[in-house]
Amino acid sequence: PDPQTYSFNRHAFYHRAEHQSQIMPWIKHTALYSYSWSILNGWNGDSKYADWAYHTGAFYYNLRDPRTGLLFGTLYHQGGEHGKVASLNNAVYYAYWLYQAYKESGDIRFRTIALNTLNAYFEWAYRGSGEIWSPLQLDGSPAEGSAPVSAWVEGYSSFGLANLGRVLCYLAQNETDGPYRKWAEAIATACTTETVPSRFDARQISDLIHFYIDLAVLTEDRRWVMAADTLARAAIAGLWHDPFFVRQTDDTFYESKLGTADLAAAFFRLHFLMTSANPPAAAIDWSF
Repeated sequence: PDPQTYSFNRHAFYHRAEHQSQIMPWIKHTALYSYSWSILNGWNGDSKYADWAYHTGAFYYNLRDPRTGLLFGTLYHQGGEHGKVASLNNAVYYAYWLYQAYKESGDIRFRTIALNTLNAYFEWAYRGSGEIWSPLQLDGSPAEGSAPVSAWVEGYSSFGLANLGRVLCYLAQNETDGPYRKWAEAIATACTTETVPSRFDARQISDLIHFYIDLAVLTEDRRWVMAADTLARAAIAGLWHDPFFVRQTDDTFYESKLGTADLAAAFFRLHFLMTSANPPAAAIDWSF
């Protein structure tokens, strides 16, 4: 990171020490850096990494809107104002990875930022009964293109209700006095009201299967195991082309970009839950 601002360029080439010209330091990547540096600090005890972790993680939080507590997505974007709104995926992943940094480091400041960020977004975007809107202006009003988030969101790097639900389940396991279990159950119920589309990809359906499994483990309610099983059967019917799974229902080739490995993991988790009364924790804790 920059040693004064703690900004960074996340668009780097993975195979050589060179940065791309499009910098776009997205908020959720600040939290990923925080988590990574917290791990490094734990490994070698170098306080430099603890400083990097906190200041990078707090970078956007310190710029939150004082009226609402909402955080914008990125300082710089080639699309102009595209990153200057509060979106659900940025808020949720920022909160999740900072909470992971808290679990790794024990620094309570990460937990405070994570929960405050998520709670602020729910305060302004959640309409009850599992309905939540994105994106928002920083004053809490709907931004251009704002709409209720669906369970079935298509495309690479997409974010749907299942992604939100998984983070809520994780927080509910750790923050038992919070509203996260109630929100997760409402989100899951909303997901079940949407029918499986005729065209879907592996990532969409695997995210939902994972979410239902997470909720089944959290609540010990077999209804969510059955919901996951129903989707698993739909995934097999739509995506299995012997001898592999395809990326999406209308594909004629094999390609793993859109969640094929996640789908395989979902099948493993569901198998353990359906065949063992007390599956080992390692088999069901697939927090990401």
